[in-house]
Amino acid sequence: MLKIIKYIPIPLILLIISSCGYRYQTVSGNMECSVHIKEIRNSTFIPGIEDRLRYVLTDELIKNGCNLRDNEGSITITGRIEDVQMDIVAEKEGKNFYEINIISYFSIVIPDKKIIERKVTHPFLSDYVSGITIEEIMAMRDREMERLLRDISKEVIMIIKEGQR
Repeated sequence: MLKIIKYIPIPLILLIISSCGYRYQTVSGNMECSVHIKEIRNSTFIPGIEDRLRYVLTDELIKNGCNLRDNEGSITITGRIEDVQMDIVAEKEGKNFYEINIISYFSIVIPDKKIIERKVTHPFLSDYVSGITIEEIMAMRDREMERLLRDISKEVIMIIKEGQR
């Protein structure tokens, strides 16, 4: 069998593969779509978090093969960050363990006019050493929030992928 394949021209092999319904796709499962992020609202006490979510969501959409449009695209995303909670859940040996939770709501309109509305929450546990400065705590919080916003963005992309099926 391998001897026969060795003598078949490469263009003929490509033609056979392409006509069988196979399609080239990257390992990450990129999707082809155009997206319009209509609005991300902030209902929290953290100024500018909506801009950070828009930036991270844009970055994740581009990584997944989506084109972004300023006007109405084929998929429209509207979001609201409802609350950011940061609670101490434990204290042990000079470390405080915090749970950070971002609660957000998204409305996604898919091309066939299907509207998907979801509440997206992401709790995340982190530890901070007691006795560090407020600036260091704020810097750590910002890093953790960036990670949470990225997780939220990935979940929004999964919702879009599910809605396109």
